[in-house]
Amino acid sequence: MIIWLEDRMQTVAAERIAFEREKIDFEILPSPSAVMNLIDIDDLKPSVFLVDIMLQGVRDLSDLGVKDAPTLSGNHAGYVFADRVLRSPDSDLADVPICFLTERTLEKSLLSDVEALDKRGPATVKIFRKYHQKDLEALIQYLRGLERSDE
Repeated sequence: MIIWLEDRMQTVAAERIAFEREKIDFEILPSPSAVMNLIDIDDLKPSVFLVDIMLQGVRDLSDLGVKDAPTLSGNHAGYVFADRVLRSPDSDLADVPICFLTERTLEKSLLSDVEALDKRGPATVKIFRKYHQKDLEALIQYLRGLERSDE
């Protein structure tokens, strides 16, 4: 199952429709704490995380016990969550791939951040743009590849 961190459903309508059409199983949650609560309560380990880079209203990760995790007023909150929680040195989730979704232009600094997180491993980290059909197709293809490698 895919755990999807997204706080604005209207920005992922195309992805949701495509996933439903492709019968890709996902659960969308609105905040980092909701994601971690679901994982803790259900003792769940997803096949992949989809994470929106910008999470409005997420100013820090103090509710997850993470100190000094500035999110640039939410603009970088999804990335910070992935970096400081999902890929923390003591995380049991470090082997779960992460796919970032963004409305932003893929600027050099953002791509460098994603590449650095990917290099930390052990699982892959990728980024895809919302509102771009080719990125949506590439995301679905990537997710299908992960499914095949799990079989």
